[in-house]
Amino acid sequence: MKRLLLYFLLFFTLSSFSQNTLQFPIKNNPLPKDSDSLRVLLIGNSFTYDLTRFIGNILRASGIDNNTCCVYILWEKGASLTHWDKWYIEKDSFKLSRMGGNLDVATTEGTVQELLSQNWDVISLQQTSDYATKLESFSPYLYNMIRYIKQNCTNPNVSICWQLTWSSHWLTQLHWRNHLFTFSRIQQQIQSPFATYYL
Repeated sequence: MKRLLLYFLLFFTLSSFSQNTLQFPIKNNPLPKDSDSLRVLLIGNSFTYDLTRFIGNILRASGIDNNTCCVYILWEKGASLTHWDKWYIEKDSFKLSRMGGNLDVATTEGTVQELLSQNWDVISLQQTSDYATKLESFSPYLYNMIRYIKQNCTNPNVSICWQLTWSSHWLTQLHWRNHLFTFSRIQQQIQSPFATYYL
Protein backbone atom coordinates (compact mmCIF):
# COMPACT_ATOMS: atom_id res chain seq x y z
CA MET A 1 0.00 0.00 0.00
CA LYS A 2 2.88 2.41 0.68
CA ARG A 3 4.11 1.91 -2.87
CA LEU A 4 0.61 2.59 -4.17
CA LEU A 5 0.41 5.85 -2.26
CA LEU A 6 3.78 6.82 -3.67
CA TYR A 7 2.46 6.32 -7.20
CA PHE A 8 -0.53 8.52 -6.45
CA LEU A 9 1.68 11.25 -5.03
CA LEU A 10 4.09 11.14 -7.97
CA PHE A 11 1.64 10.89 -10.83
CA PHE A 12 -1.46 12.67 -9.52
CA THR A 13 0.41 15.68 -8.08
CA LEU A 14 -2.23 15.80 -5.39
CA SER A 15 -1.50 17.98 -2.38
CA SER A 16 -3.31 16.87 0.76
CA PHE A 17 -4.94 19.64 2.80
CA SER A 18 -3.26 19.28 6.16
CA GLN A 19 -4.76 20.95 9.19
CA ASN A 20 -1.27 21.23 10.62
CA THR A 21 -0.26 23.70 7.91
CA LEU A 22 -3.59 25.26 6.90
CA GLN A 23 -6.14 27.18 8.95
CA PHE A 24 -9.09 25.14 7.76
CA PRO A 25 -12.47 25.24 9.55
CA ILE A 26 -13.25 21.58 8.83
CA LYS A 27 -10.70 19.05 9.99
CA ASN A 28 -9.03 17.12 7.19
CA ASN A 29 -7.39 13.71 7.47
CA PRO A 30 -3.94 12.67 6.27
CA LEU A 31 -3.51 10.34 3.33
CA PRO A 32 -4.15 6.73 4.39
CA LYS A 33 -1.18 4.57 5.35
CA ASP A 34 -0.78 0.80 5.69
CA SER A 35 -4.33 0.17 4.50
CA ASP A 36 -5.42 -3.12 2.96
CA SER A 37 -7.31 -1.28 0.23
CA LEU A 38 -7.51 2.14 -1.36
CA ARG A 39 -10.48 3.79 -3.07
CA VAL A 40 -9.79 7.10 -4.83
CA LEU A 41 -12.29 9.48 -6.42
CA LEU A 42 -11.27 12.54 -8.44
CA ILE A 43 -13.87 15.20 -9.26
CA GLY A 44 -13.24 17.70 -12.04
CA ASN A 45 -13.13 18.07 -15.79
CA SER A 46 -10.93 17.03 -18.73
CA PHE A 47 -7.86 17.84 -16.62
CA THR A 48 -8.96 15.06 -14.30
CA TYR A 49 -9.33 12.67 -17.22
CA ASP A 50 -5.93 13.65 -18.65
CA LEU A 51 -4.27 13.18 -15.28
CA THR A 52 -5.60 9.66 -14.78
CA ARG A 53 -5.55 8.49 -18.38
CA PHE A 54 -2.61 6.15 -17.87
CA ILE A 55 -3.04 5.32 -14.18
CA GLY A 56 -4.44 1.88 -15.09
CA ASN A 57 -1.25 1.02 -16.98
CA ILE A 58 0.87 2.41 -14.16
CA LEU A 59 -0.92 0.32 -11.55
CA ARG A 60 -0.71 -2.87 -13.62
CA ALA A 61 3.02 -2.36 -14.25
CA SER A 62 3.74 -1.55 -10.60
CA GLY A 63 3.28 -5.06 -9.27
CA ILE A 64 0.61 -3.84 -6.86
CA ASP A 65 -2.41 -6.10 -6.38
CA ASN A 66 -5.00 -4.28 -8.48
CA ASN A 67 -7.80 -6.07 -6.65
CA THR A 68 -7.02 -3.94 -3.58
CA CYS A 69 -7.39 -0.50 -5.19
CA CYS A 70 -9.47 1.56 -7.55
CA VAL A 71 -9.34 5.01 -9.12
CA TYR A 72 -12.60 6.53 -10.34
CA ILE A 73 -13.25 9.95 -11.81
CA LEU A 74 -16.38 12.08 -11.82
CA TRP A 75 -15.88 14.54 -14.63
CA GLU A 76 -17.54 16.73 -17.20
CA LYS A 77 -15.77 18.73 -19.90
CA GLY A 78 -15.19 22.31 -18.75
CA ALA A 79 -16.72 21.72 -15.32
CA SER A 80 -15.71 24.15 -12.59
CA LEU A 81 -16.29 24.12 -8.83
CA THR A 82 -19.37 26.24 -9.51
CA HIS A 83 -20.80 23.55 -11.79
CA TRP A 84 -20.26 20.72 -9.29
CA ASP A 85 -21.85 22.75 -6.50
CA LYS A 86 -24.84 23.48 -8.74
CA TRP A 87 -25.18 19.87 -9.88
CA TYR A 88 -25.07 18.64 -6.30
CA ILE A 89 -27.89 20.98 -5.30
CA GLU A 90 -29.98 20.20 -8.39
CA LYS A 91 -29.43 16.44 -7.95
CA ASP A 92 -28.21 15.87 -11.51
CA SER A 93 -27.09 12.32 -12.30
CA PHE A 94 -23.65 11.23 -13.47
CA LYS A 95 -21.68 8.08 -14.14
CA LEU A 96 -18.27 7.36 -12.68
CA SER A 97 -15.43 6.32 -14.99
CA ARG A 98 -13.04 3.66 -13.71
CA MET A 99 -9.48 4.64 -14.61
CA GLY A 100 -7.52 1.99 -12.75
CA GLY A 101 -7.66 -0.87 -10.27
CA ASN A 102 -10.18 -3.71 -10.00
CA LEU A 103 -11.72 -2.94 -6.62
CA ASP A 104 -15.42 -2.15 -7.01
CA VAL A 105 -17.55 0.50 -5.35
CA ALA A 106 -21.24 -0.03 -4.73
CA THR A 107 -22.57 2.90 -6.78
CA THR A 108 -21.14 4.07 -10.09
CA GLU A 109 -24.16 5.98 -11.38
CA GLY A 110 -26.37 8.48 -9.57
CA THR A 111 -26.48 11.99 -8.15
CA VAL A 112 -23.33 13.66 -6.89
CA GLN A 113 -24.56 13.07 -3.36
CA GLU A 114 -25.10 9.36 -4.01
CA LEU A 115 -21.66 9.00 -5.58
CA LEU A 116 -20.03 10.74 -2.63
CA SER A 117 -21.91 8.55 -0.15
CA GLN A 118 -19.44 5.67 -0.34
CA ASN A 119 -16.36 4.40 1.47
CA TRP A 120 -13.80 6.58 -0.31
CA ASP A 121 -10.30 6.85 1.17
CA VAL A 122 -9.23 9.85 -0.93
CA ILE A 123 -11.34 12.42 -2.78
CA SER A 124 -9.68 15.02 -4.97
CA LEU A 125 -11.13 18.35 -6.14
CA GLN A 126 -9.88 20.88 -8.67
CA GLN A 127 -10.75 24.15 -10.36
CA THR A 128 -10.82 24.52 -14.12
CA SER A 129 -7.70 26.23 -15.46
CA ASP A 130 -9.49 29.31 -16.79
CA TYR A 131 -10.82 30.12 -13.30
CA ALA A 132 -7.91 28.80 -11.23
CA THR A 133 -6.16 32.18 -11.44
CA LYS A 134 -9.27 33.98 -10.11
CA LEU A 135 -9.49 33.78 -6.35
CA GLU A 136 -13.13 34.82 -6.28
CA SER A 137 -14.10 31.76 -8.34
CA PHE A 138 -13.38 29.46 -5.37
CA SER A 139 -15.91 30.99 -2.97
CA PRO A 140 -18.17 29.56 -1.72
CA TYR A 141 -18.06 26.59 -4.07
CA LEU A 142 -14.91 24.89 -2.80
CA TYR A 143 -16.08 25.19 0.79
CA ASN A 144 -19.46 23.74 -0.22
CA MET A 145 -17.92 20.77 -2.01
CA ILE A 146 -15.73 19.94 0.98
CA ARG A 147 -18.78 20.18 3.22
CA TYR A 148 -20.71 17.81 0.94
CA ILE A 149 -17.86 15.30 1.12
CA LYS A 150 -17.74 15.50 4.91
CA GLN A 151 -21.51 15.13 5.18
CA ASN A 152 -21.89 12.19 2.79
CA CYS A 153 -18.74 10.08 2.53
CA THR A 154 -19.21 7.00 4.72
CA ASN A 155 -15.52 6.93 5.63
CA PRO A 156 -14.93 9.44 8.47
CA ASN A 157 -11.20 9.27 7.72
CA VAL A 158 -11.49 10.33 4.07
CA SER A 159 -8.60 12.56 2.98
CA ILE A 160 -9.51 15.51 0.76
CA CYS A 161 -6.88 16.49 -1.79
CA TRP A 162 -6.37 19.13 -4.42
CA GLN A 163 -5.42 18.54 -8.04
CA LEU A 164 -3.28 21.41 -9.25
CA THR A 165 -4.26 22.11 -12.85
CA TRP A 166 -1.86 23.36 -15.47
CA SER A 167 -2.12 26.33 -17.80
CA SER A 168 -4.42 25.91 -20.80
CA HIS A 169 -6.10 29.26 -21.38
CA TRP A 170 -6.15 30.29 -25.05
CA LEU A 171 -3.93 33.29 -24.28
CA THR A 172 -1.15 30.98 -23.14
CA GLN A 173 -0.99 29.43 -26.59
CA LEU A 174 0.52 32.64 -27.95
CA HIS A 175 3.85 32.11 -26.21
CA TRP A 176 5.42 29.59 -23.84
CA ARG A 177 6.15 32.37 -21.34
CA ASN A 178 2.41 32.84 -20.92
CA HIS A 179 2.15 29.22 -19.78
CA LEU A 180 4.68 29.84 -17.01
CA PHE A 181 2.97 33.07 -15.97
CA THR A 182 -0.47 31.48 -15.80
CA PHE A 183 0.78 28.44 -13.90
CA SER A 184 2.53 30.73 -11.44
CA ARG A 185 -0.75 32.63 -10.93
CA ILE A 186 -2.59 29.35 -10.28
CA GLN A 187 -0.05 28.42 -7.59
CA GLN A 188 -0.32 31.85 -5.99
CA GLN A 189 -4.11 31.68 -5.73
CA ILE A 190 -4.02 28.29 -3.99
CA GLN A 191 -1.51 29.57 -1.44
CA SER A 192 -3.30 32.83 -0.70
CA PRO A 193 -4.96 33.43 2.68
CA PHE A 194 -8.43 33.13 1.15
CA ALA A 195 -7.69 29.80 -0.51
CA THR A 196 -5.88 28.64 2.61
CA TYR A 197 -9.01 29.26 4.67
CA TYR A 198 -11.18 27.25 2.33
CA LEU A 199 -8.64 24.49 1.73
